[in-house]
Amino acid sequence: MAQQKRKKWTEEEERSLIEKYAEMQSCGALRRLPTREKRFRPIADHVNTAHHAVDPSSFPFLWTWKDVSTKAQNMRHQYLLVKQKLLSPHSEDHSELDWADGLSLWPNFLRYRQVFGDAPLKSPAAADPADADLGLGFGSENGGDDPHAALACDEIPPAPPPKRRKRRGWGTVAAMLARMGELEERMEEREAIRAKERRRSAAEEAAAAEMAARRRGEEEREWEDRMERRREEWRKRMEEMMGRHRVEMEQIHARVLHDQQAIISQLLAFVSHLAGPGPGPGIPDNGAHHHHHHHHSPFLSQMMNGMVAGENRDTGDGQEDQFIVDE
Repeated sequence: MAQQKRKKWTEEEERSLIEKYAEMQSCGALRRLPTREKRFRPIADHVNTAHHAVDPSSFPFLWTWKDVSTKAQNMRHQYLLVKQKLLSPHSEDHSELDWADGLSLWPNFLRYRQVFGDAPLKSPAAADPADADLGLGFGSENGGDDPHAALACDEIPPAPPPKRRKRRGWGTVAAMLARMGELEERMEEREAIRAKERRRSAAEEAAAAEMAARRRGEEEREWEDRMERRREEWRKRMEEMMGRHRVEMEQIHARVLHDQQAIISQLLAFVSHLAGPGPGPGIPDNGAHHHHHHHHSPFLSQMMNGMVAGENRDTGDGQEDQFIVDE
């Protein structure tokens, strides 16, 4: 049975990991992400996309976020071991270190130091035990002279699980996040209900306003129709009244003209009767008297006709007419 091939990180994949970590650190994304999974999953996706997706034969492994988290911890141990090798056996002064020499042991040594910062050593004598415990390849059977032995850090076991208290802390945080998610969902539901209620109220108000406007329009049209009918009736009454008044005025005018003509005729007859020549006293003249009587008979007939017509029109003038006749 063939043994499963051990997963190893290449120099290029380590460099991509460090560069992506530096990018997320500079933009503040690492501080905003609360869990290791959320912090290291984007880095794993970046490494896989940049290498395995492009050249699967040269980069045959797909890395998970757990692999990236473990690799970040292992690189710290690897950095400390390289730094320990750079120290002279009889000196503890770090100012004498030539950091560039670390590139011969680990090509990404300076790049890691620039991104993750320098890490202090616990004690110079702890290099061999740490090397043996971590299994990084330093102090092996070959004496540790192989510079590429420092890259065999993938055999390091994963970091130990967090303590129970830390687990409880993360459990509390997860419960709080779940609670916040539930609260957000409830708030969104309430907001959706309120929005639906607002839309319904707005629709009802719009319908009520439209109905009120339609009712006002109908009332205005009815009022205009009533006013138009009233104006038409008033116009008809005024025309009838003016017609009756015109007829009455014509009748009155005709009566006045007729009365004027009658009075003028009576006056003319009366004046003619008074101004006519009469016989001298004691000298009768039958011929003259006969002629005078014959001459004024038309006037007397006119006066009698006027008096009769006046009596027919107004009975109040009977005495005056009688007086005139007696005269």
